[in-house]
Amino acid sequence: MSPEDAKITFLKIVYRWPTFGSAFFEVKQSTEPNYPELLLIAINKHGVSLIHPQSKVIKMRYFLSLRNVYVELQISIINVHIESYKYY
Repeated sequence: MSPEDAKITFLKIVYRWPTFGSAFFEVKQSTEPNYPELLLIAINKHGVSLIHPQSKVIKMRYFLSLRNVYVELQISIINVHIESYKYY
């Protein structure tokens, strides 16, 4: 397999991961006792994922339709403002 073919094969695999293409943020939450105090939030074109910072287990996923220029998502443990742009 050539290096280029290996790169393509790798990207085809990781593209299916739920956090592919995400921006990650560490946040402190104080309202939900069943979640750790520190959480990771992953935001990508599909939505928002709440991730346990040590185990990296996805605790919750919220799917979004980013057709609007500005989307506000309110989750019971956090408020997240997501600004999205259409790509042409």
